[in-house]
Amino acid sequence: MDPSFPALLPWLLFALAAALAVSVAVPAGPDRTLRRRIERIRAREVRRPFAAEPRASLRRSEKTLLGDLGAALSRLLPRTAVLRSHLDRAGLSLAASDLALAAAAAGVLAALFFRWVFGAGWVIAVLAGAFVATAGPTFLLRRMIARREARFLAAFPDAIDLVVRGVKSGLPVPEALDAIARELPEPVSSVFGELCAHLRIGITLPEALALAGERMALPEFRFFAISLVVQQETGGNLAEILHNLSTMIRRRQQMRLKIKAMSSEARASAMIIGALPFVAGTAIFWINPDYISKLFVDPRGWMMLTAGGASMIVGAAVMAKMVRFDI
Repeated sequence: MDPSFPALLPWLLFALAAALAVSVAVPAGPDRTLRRRIERIRAREVRRPFAAEPRASLRRSEKTLLGDLGAALSRLLPRTAVLRSHLDRAGLSLAASDLALAAAAAGVLAALFFRWVFGAGWVIAVLAGAFVATAGPTFLLRRMIARREARFLAAFPDAIDLVVRGVKSGLPVPEALDAIARELPEPVSSVFGELCAHLRIGITLPEALALAGERMALPEFRFFAISLVVQQETGGNLAEILHNLSTMIRRRQQMRLKIKAMSSEARASAMIIGALPFVAGTAIFWINPDYISKLFVDPRGWMMLTAGGASMIVGAAVMAKMVRFDI
């Protein structure tokens, strides 16, 4: 047997556990295909009332910390447009090249940390740095987008009610939208502020709503945009339509909170069970360090640690899938 095989076996087991966790957490193939088809149909339905080609947005200017070098780096990055869209949705004023530079710096620091602190080989250190540089920004952006969208949804029913009151009092729709930008907190004020800025420079309401929908890609905002556009084209009682939409959004939020409360016991159990090995290991290390140190110096201990970590990853992925519901 190759003498390096026992040292590689824990990493192979860990990679297998990560693959199993991803397969459990990510929807199945047909489900993903169905979701993509629904998104394509939804995108066509949303775009149909709008103009075919919206004009350029008043988004942030692409000023990078590196100047011309940053602009050249942005052109070399893959899927730069998608990255810029994620930055806009997260409410960040960073350029794509600045984020890539920060991710590369974090990857280098992580590689040096694993090399000098843990004494890992250069291959393992480079792999760890690459993982941090690629997965770290993605995770942070998704967290920031989720938090920003949650804050937007919390204040969005109040924004719709403000439009309803403005329309009932005789205000035109652009004036009611401008009142949202002045009265409500972030991120609602910034989204509607940019929407009103588009209207002031001559962009039509459907185009401005399409541009705002790219920064706030939420079904609730799409319903709001379609309601305004359809009412503008066909007529109808806009106040009643928006009031019904506000009521529906509040009921969806109540359902989410109810599901969160009902699944709180399972999430608490998962956190407690996940924390027990670390608490017990810390206690044993404090009481008898020589007893537990064999896990970190013996190859058999590495295999046991890898198997335990893989089991925890798979269990956490399964429990996360069980308590996650789409409303």
